[in-house]
Amino acid sequence: FVITSAAFFVSIRLLARMTLESVFGWPVDDLIHTDRAASSVPSIFHSTILCPGLIAAFMSHNYNPSEHISKASKSWQTLVSALLQFCKGYMIYDFCFMLYFAIPKDSYWPVLETDIQMFMVHHAMIICYISQARYYQAGHMSAMMCMLLGELSNPLMNTFGMVKYASGLECFKDGPMLQQAKEIVPVL
Repeated sequence: FVITSAAFFVSIRLLARMTLESVFGWPVDDLIHTDRAASSVPSIFHSTILCPGLIAAFMSHNYNPSEHISKASKSWQTLVSALLQFCKGYMIYDFCFMLYFAIPKDSYWPVLETDIQMFMVHHAMIICYISQARYYQAGHMSAMMCMLLGELSNPLMNTFGMVKYASGLECFKDGPMLQQAKEIVPVL
């Protein structure tokens, strides 16, 4: 399920980029604006799928961050396993894409800016955390709570990023829809 989830996010990113370019008129092969905006779309999908599942899991079982998973019903265990694997798939996908885009065209070695390094370490730590929770069959609830609290603001934050990237493009600067988004999204 981890690999399927990662492939799902790759597909969403590619589809988002093609949609931004062909439907919305974003510049083709623009790594600064179009690709970064496209990278926000899988992140938004990740959060909007993951958070309702996490909320449902927390509403159907008492919170005990160190409880062994065997204390819960089989259906709850299946839900938790799917949520953890789904999140891990996203982290692997995003880690790989960050690494891929950090490799200059004239080199085989990535050039990692500090913010990219921090995101990659963050993703690696989450992958380890989820892997440990699944291995020990405990700690999954604390991982889920961290995921929920971390992902709740993600759709708005990534929408804010997409507005910022669109603002940097000459073709969108004076558009009324972008002007409205620049007023509304930061407040949200």
